[in-house]
Amino acid sequence: MGLVVALAPPLARFARSAAVGVAAAFVVTLVQCSSTRGSSGSGVTGAAQNEADGGSVAYPTGHIGTAARGLDANGNPNKAPGDVITDFKFLGYPNADTSNGLQTIALADYYDPSASKHKVLHIIAAAAWCTPCVQETTTLLADLAAPATDFEAEGVVYLQALVEGTTDNLGATPADLNAWISEEHPTFSEVLDPEGMTLGVFFNAASVPFNADIDVRSMEVLQTGTGYEDPAAVKVWIDWVANNPPAYSE
Repeated sequence: MGLVVALAPPLARFARSAAVGVAAAFVVTLVQCSSTRGSSGSGVTGAAQNEADGGSVAYPTGHIGTAARGLDANGNPNKAPGDVITDFKFLGYPNADTSNGLQTIALADYYDPSASKHKVLHIIAAAAWCTPCVQETTTLLADLAAPATDFEAEGVVYLQALVEGTTDNLGATPADLNAWISEEHPTFSEVLDPEGMTLGVFFNAASVPFNADIDVRSMEVLQTGTGYEDPAAVKVWIDWVANNPPAYSE
Protein backbone atom coordinates (compact mmCIF):
# COMPACT_ATOMS: atom_id res chain seq x y z
CA MET A 1 0.00 0.00 0.00
CA GLY A 2 1.05 3.60 -0.42
CA LEU A 3 2.00 6.23 2.05
CA VAL A 4 -1.51 7.62 2.22
CA VAL A 5 -4.62 5.46 2.19
CA ALA A 6 -7.88 6.85 0.88
CA LEU A 7 -10.79 4.59 1.67
CA ALA A 8 -13.59 4.14 -0.80
CA PRO A 9 -16.71 2.03 -0.19
CA PRO A 10 -16.19 -1.47 -1.62
CA LEU A 11 -18.23 -1.97 -4.76
CA ALA A 12 -20.08 -5.24 -4.96
CA ARG A 13 -19.14 -6.04 -8.55
CA PHE A 14 -17.70 -4.19 -11.52
CA ALA A 15 -18.45 -4.50 -15.19
CA ARG A 16 -15.30 -4.23 -17.30
CA SER A 17 -16.50 -0.91 -18.68
CA ALA A 18 -17.13 0.75 -15.30
CA ALA A 19 -15.23 3.96 -14.60
CA VAL A 20 -12.51 3.92 -11.99
CA GLY A 21 -10.61 6.91 -10.66
CA VAL A 22 -6.85 6.78 -10.77
CA ALA A 23 -5.09 7.34 -7.43
CA ALA A 24 -2.55 10.14 -7.20
CA ALA A 25 1.11 9.30 -6.70
CA PHE A 26 1.86 7.59 -3.37
CA VAL A 27 -1.88 7.24 -2.72
CA VAL A 28 -3.71 3.94 -2.56
CA THR A 29 -7.43 4.08 -3.28
CA LEU A 30 -9.05 0.96 -1.94
CA VAL A 31 -11.42 0.40 -4.83
CA GLN A 32 -11.61 -3.29 -5.40
CA CYS A 33 -13.67 -5.89 -7.20
CA SER A 34 -15.70 -8.40 -5.24
CA SER A 35 -17.09 -11.61 -6.59
CA THR A 36 -19.25 -13.95 -4.56
CA ARG A 37 -16.66 -16.42 -3.37
CA GLY A 38 -12.98 -17.01 -2.72
CA SER A 39 -10.78 -19.90 -1.68
CA SER A 40 -7.25 -20.85 -0.80
CA GLY A 41 -5.29 -24.05 -1.20
CA SER A 42 -1.96 -25.67 -1.86
CA GLY A 43 -1.39 -24.22 -5.31
CA VAL A 44 0.12 -25.60 -8.49
CA THR A 45 2.80 -28.20 -8.00
CA GLY A 46 5.91 -27.83 -10.11
CA ALA A 47 9.49 -29.00 -10.17
CA ALA A 48 11.55 -27.89 -7.17
CA GLN A 49 13.31 -24.61 -7.86
CA ASN A 50 14.93 -23.74 -4.56
CA GLU A 51 18.48 -23.08 -5.76
CA ALA A 52 18.43 -19.41 -6.65
CA ASP A 53 20.93 -16.58 -6.92
CA GLY A 54 23.36 -18.46 -9.14
CA GLY A 55 22.41 -21.82 -7.68
CA SER A 56 24.40 -21.29 -4.49
CA VAL A 57 21.79 -20.38 -1.88
CA ALA A 58 18.67 -22.39 -1.04
CA TYR A 59 15.35 -20.65 -0.50
CA PRO A 60 14.83 -19.72 3.17
CA THR A 61 12.71 -22.07 5.26
CA GLY A 62 12.48 -20.14 8.53
CA HIS A 63 9.99 -17.50 9.65
CA ILE A 64 7.43 -18.66 7.06
CA GLY A 65 4.04 -16.95 7.27
CA THR A 66 1.78 -14.28 5.84
CA ALA A 67 2.26 -11.30 8.17
CA ALA A 68 3.64 -8.15 6.53
CA ARG A 69 5.99 -5.53 7.99
CA GLY A 70 3.61 -2.79 6.86
CA LEU A 71 3.64 0.95 7.40
CA ASP A 72 3.06 2.94 10.56
CA ALA A 73 0.59 5.81 10.95
CA ASN A 74 3.10 8.19 9.39
CA GLY A 75 3.59 6.05 6.32
CA ASN A 76 7.01 4.75 7.40
CA PRO A 77 7.99 1.06 7.41
CA ASN A 78 7.47 -0.59 10.79
CA LYS A 79 10.49 -1.82 12.71
CA ALA A 80 9.04 -5.29 13.37
CA PRO A 81 9.75 -7.57 10.39
CA GLY A 82 7.15 -9.41 8.40
CA ASP A 83 7.13 -13.16 7.76
CA VAL A 84 8.89 -14.96 4.92
CA ILE A 85 6.65 -15.90 2.02
CA THR A 86 6.43 -19.58 1.09
CA ASP A 87 8.22 -20.66 -2.07
CA PHE A 88 5.01 -20.81 -4.06
CA LYS A 89 5.09 -22.33 -7.53
CA PHE A 90 2.81 -21.49 -10.43
CA LEU A 91 2.32 -22.35 -14.08
CA GLY A 92 2.76 -19.37 -16.36
CA TYR A 93 4.81 -17.48 -18.89
CA PRO A 94 8.17 -15.91 -17.98
CA ASN A 95 8.19 -12.31 -19.20
CA ALA A 96 4.71 -12.93 -20.67
CA ASP A 97 6.31 -14.89 -23.52
CA THR A 98 3.80 -17.56 -24.58
CA SER A 99 5.97 -19.04 -27.34
CA ASN A 100 7.44 -21.80 -25.16
CA GLY A 101 4.18 -22.80 -23.49
CA LEU A 102 3.36 -22.84 -19.80
CA GLN A 103 6.33 -23.22 -17.50
CA THR A 104 6.84 -23.55 -13.77
CA ILE A 105 7.59 -20.20 -12.17
CA ALA A 106 8.61 -20.28 -8.51
CA LEU A 107 9.17 -17.50 -6.03
CA ALA A 108 12.63 -19.01 -5.58
CA ASP A 109 13.37 -17.71 -9.06
CA TYR A 110 13.30 -14.22 -7.53
CA TYR A 111 15.25 -14.95 -4.34
CA ASP A 112 18.39 -12.78 -4.48
CA PRO A 113 20.23 -12.55 -1.12
CA SER A 114 22.77 -10.08 -2.47
CA ALA A 115 20.14 -7.97 -4.28
CA SER A 116 22.40 -8.12 -7.31
CA LYS A 117 19.49 -8.44 -9.73
CA HIS A 118 16.50 -6.91 -7.94
CA LYS A 119 15.49 -5.23 -4.69
CA VAL A 120 11.73 -5.78 -4.47
CA LEU A 121 9.39 -8.38 -5.91
CA HIS A 122 5.95 -6.88 -6.53
CA ILE A 123 3.18 -9.49 -6.80
CA ILE A 124 -0.22 -8.64 -8.27
CA ALA A 125 -3.31 -10.86 -8.34
CA ALA A 126 -5.96 -9.81 -10.85
CA ALA A 127 -9.13 -10.91 -12.62
CA ALA A 128 -9.83 -10.08 -16.26
CA TRP A 129 -13.42 -9.00 -15.48
CA CYS A 130 -12.29 -6.57 -12.76
CA THR A 131 -12.06 -2.94 -13.87
CA PRO A 132 -9.66 -1.81 -11.09
CA CYS A 133 -7.39 -4.74 -12.02
CA VAL A 134 -7.33 -3.65 -15.65
CA GLN A 135 -6.84 0.00 -14.63
CA GLU A 136 -3.97 -0.86 -12.31
CA THR A 137 -2.25 -2.98 -14.97
CA THR A 138 -2.69 -0.31 -17.64
CA THR A 139 -1.29 2.38 -15.34
CA LEU A 140 1.64 0.19 -14.33
CA LEU A 141 2.60 -0.59 -17.92
CA ALA A 142 2.40 3.09 -18.84
CA ASP A 143 4.64 3.99 -15.89
CA LEU A 144 7.19 1.30 -16.74
CA ALA A 145 7.38 2.62 -20.30
CA ALA A 146 8.34 6.12 -19.10
CA PRO A 147 11.93 6.68 -17.92
CA ALA A 148 10.82 8.89 -15.01
CA THR A 149 8.61 6.14 -13.58
CA ASP A 150 10.46 3.00 -14.65
CA PHE A 151 10.40 1.17 -11.32
CA GLU A 152 12.06 -1.87 -12.89
CA ALA A 153 15.14 0.28 -13.47
CA GLU A 154 15.06 1.07 -9.73
CA GLY A 155 15.12 -2.61 -8.77
CA VAL A 156 11.52 -3.83 -8.86
CA VAL A 157 10.58 -7.08 -10.59
CA TYR A 158 6.91 -7.86 -11.24
CA LEU A 159 4.88 -11.07 -11.13
CA GLN A 160 1.17 -11.00 -11.96
CA ALA A 161 -1.21 -13.87 -11.20
CA LEU A 162 -4.56 -14.20 -12.99
CA VAL A 163 -7.17 -15.44 -10.53
CA GLU A 164 -10.26 -15.34 -12.77
CA GLY A 165 -10.95 -14.67 -16.42
CA THR A 166 -13.76 -12.57 -17.86
CA THR A 167 -16.41 -14.34 -15.76
CA ASP A 168 -16.28 -14.02 -11.98
CA ASN A 169 -16.45 -17.16 -9.86
CA LEU A 170 -14.70 -19.16 -12.59
CA GLY A 171 -11.04 -19.87 -12.00
CA ALA A 172 -8.65 -18.59 -14.64
CA THR A 173 -7.64 -21.08 -17.35
CA PRO A 174 -4.68 -21.10 -19.74
CA ALA A 175 -7.02 -19.69 -22.39
CA ASP A 176 -7.92 -16.84 -20.03
CA LEU A 177 -4.25 -16.10 -19.38
CA ASN A 178 -3.47 -16.12 -23.10
CA ALA A 179 -6.34 -13.70 -23.74
CA TRP A 180 -5.22 -11.43 -20.87
CA ILE A 181 -1.69 -11.25 -22.25
CA SER A 182 -2.99 -10.62 -25.77
CA GLU A 183 -5.19 -7.77 -24.59
CA GLU A 184 -3.09 -6.12 -21.89
CA HIS A 185 0.38 -6.66 -23.41
CA PRO A 186 2.25 -7.05 -20.10
CA THR A 187 6.05 -7.08 -20.15
CA PHE A 188 6.51 -9.05 -16.91
CA SER A 189 5.87 -12.68 -15.97
CA GLU A 190 2.26 -13.86 -15.88
CA VAL A 191 1.02 -16.92 -14.03
CA LEU A 192 -2.20 -18.78 -13.27
CA ASP A 193 -3.64 -18.87 -9.74
CA PRO A 194 -7.25 -20.07 -10.28
CA GLU A 195 -9.54 -18.73 -7.54
CA GLY A 196 -6.47 -17.68 -5.56
CA MET A 197 -5.63 -21.29 -4.76
CA THR A 198 -2.09 -20.24 -3.79
CA LEU A 199 -2.06 -16.52 -3.01
CA GLY A 200 -5.46 -16.88 -1.34
CA VAL A 201 -3.64 -17.47 1.96
CA PHE A 202 -3.02 -13.70 1.90
CA PHE A 203 -6.40 -12.40 0.77
CA ASN A 204 -9.98 -13.34 -0.01
CA ALA A 205 -9.89 -14.34 -3.67
CA ALA A 206 -13.29 -12.69 -4.08
CA SER A 207 -11.61 -9.29 -3.69
CA VAL A 208 -9.10 -8.12 -6.26
CA PRO A 209 -6.69 -6.66 -7.14
CA PHE A 210 -4.23 -7.86 -4.51
CA ASN A 211 -0.75 -6.38 -4.24
CA ALA A 212 2.29 -7.49 -2.24
CA ASP A 213 5.87 -6.30 -1.94
CA ILE A 214 8.62 -8.78 -1.06
CA ASP A 215 12.24 -8.09 -0.05
CA VAL A 216 14.10 -10.42 -2.45
CA ARG A 217 17.13 -10.61 -0.10
CA SER A 218 15.18 -12.58 2.52
CA MET A 219 11.74 -13.01 0.89
CA GLU A 220 10.26 -11.03 3.78
CA VAL A 221 6.70 -9.86 3.21
CA LEU A 222 6.96 -6.07 3.32
CA GLN A 223 3.42 -5.03 2.43
CA THR A 224 0.13 -6.60 1.33
CA GLY A 225 -3.30 -5.23 0.52
CA THR A 226 -6.35 -5.45 -1.70
CA GLY A 227 -7.68 -2.66 -3.87
CA TYR A 228 -6.29 -0.47 -6.63
CA GLU A 229 -2.72 0.52 -5.82
CA ASP A 230 -0.84 3.31 -7.51
CA PRO A 231 2.36 1.83 -8.95
CA ALA A 232 4.43 4.56 -7.26
CA ALA A 233 3.54 3.10 -3.84
CA VAL A 234 6.39 0.62 -4.28
CA LYS A 235 8.96 3.41 -3.97
CA VAL A 236 8.83 3.39 -0.17
CA TRP A 237 10.02 -0.23 -0.24
CA ILE A 238 12.67 0.37 -2.90
CA ASP A 239 14.15 2.98 -0.57
CA TRP A 240 13.78 0.80 2.52
CA VAL A 241 15.62 -2.13 0.96
CA ALA A 242 18.36 0.19 -0.29
CA ASN A 243 18.94 1.64 3.19
CA ASN A 244 18.34 -1.27 5.57
CA PRO A 245 19.79 -4.76 6.06
CA PRO A 246 17.53 -7.75 5.41
CA ALA A 247 15.40 -8.87 8.31
CA TYR A 248 16.65 -12.45 8.03
CA SER A 249 19.82 -14.02 6.69
CA GLU A 250 19.68 -17.70 5.83
